[in-house]
Amino acid sequence: MTKHGGSRNFGFGKQIAYAGHKALEALYQGHFATVAAHSNRWRQVCRWCREQGVRDAREISRDVLQVYAEDLADQIERDEMAVAYAQNLLSTCNVVLGALRGDRSVRIAPAAAVGRRTAIRTVPPAGLVWDLVLAAAGALHERGHQRAAAAVMLARHFGLRMREAAFLDLQGAHAQAVQTGGIVITEGTKGGRGRERERLIPVSDTAASWLATVRHQQGAARNIIPAGMAWITFCRHLHAVVVPVFHQHSLVGFHDLRAGYACDRYAHLTGASRPLRRRTPSGRQG
Repeated sequence: MTKHGGSRNFGFGKQIAYAGHKALEALYQGHFATVAAHSNRWRQVCRWCREQGVRDAREISRDVLQVYAEDLADQIERDEMAVAYAQNLLSTCNVVLGALRGDRSVRIAPAAAVGRRTAIRTVPPAGLVWDLVLAAAGALHERGHQRAAAAVMLARHFGLRMREAAFLDLQGAHAQAVQTGGIVITEGTKGGRGRERERLIPVSDTAASWLATVRHQQGAARNIIPAGMAWITFCRHLHAVVVPVFHQHSLVGFHDLRAGYACDRYAHLTGASRPLRRRTPSGRQG
């Protein structure tokens, strides 16, 4: 097909969703059902991209795909999405980016990123083990990545997504924790800002003490994102430095830290360990 000109979205148009659709039409000429299926899923991906501040397909790197995969894995953990659909979304990312770029250099393995279609968690998440989390955060500190270490600890202490941890107003959160014993998460939440997106998180004495330390270390900075740096740039930096350390300490990703927090919270509220879903011989969950 004839491209629209310009460099935005590899010349396929000004909007990511539109550009992806046009690239699919060029790739699957005459296969209307295939184009429609991928386009529908691609729109879901584009919605997530807008929430992250990504407005151009040229900004979608493997690190960005990994962040997206972690978000999908988090939804699977909460029973909000089936593994099969998450894999289909990532497969569509591979197809559309390949069509837009004209190569296969930016891809992600769906099964490795979100689990196989029959995978059900039967063992506690590694993020539940504080020794592993502290060791990973310590390793990041030793390498000079204090902001990344702070993101890890924020995710584990409060069950935050990576974006929420990055945007958390440390000064305001500490003041709120002291006054009310909890913090309200409003920025970086999935789906943008708004009261329907807010959630109150109780703050333990240990978490409050740690929050006070990080607030002091950050000085006048509002959050852990460096001044003048765009979120997507910081996001890429976080993944570049965090993923290798996580692998060294048997941690899967930020959703593993959120899962660890969820297990702790469940135990605190019920006085019992979180029940893990197990698959019966018939294939049904028991």
